[in-house]
Amino acid sequence: MKPIHRTNDMCPLMRKRRDKVCHTCAWYRHIIGTHPQTGERIDEWECSIALLPMLLIENSREQTRTSDAVNDLKNEVRDIATQDQKIQTLRVAAMVEIAKRQQPPQVAQHDN
Repeated sequence: MKPIHRTNDMCPLMRKRRDKVCHTCAWYRHIIGTHPQTGERIDEWECSIALLPMLLIENSREQTRTSDAVNDLKNEVRDIATQDQKIQTLRVAAMVEIAKRQQPPQVAQHDN
């Protein structure tokens, strides 16, 4: 069961006091976590609409972290691909050199 909100503030959606309507509202949710700006531990019941600014800030922060991680991965893959390309180039050059050494000597043909 949802607890009764303990303020005299007005609900902007239902236009009634929050202590009279929040506990009946589907958007009144139990939030547990850490505040993205202050780092404080959060364990409270609150209106989902009232929490949107905080949740948007947290979402932006997580998107930035994800973008940074993807960029790091891209750089790592690029570096490995560059190393692999150098190795393959050296391998082909070595194979060409071996093939040159294994060819029988060319016999000169003279036209009579």
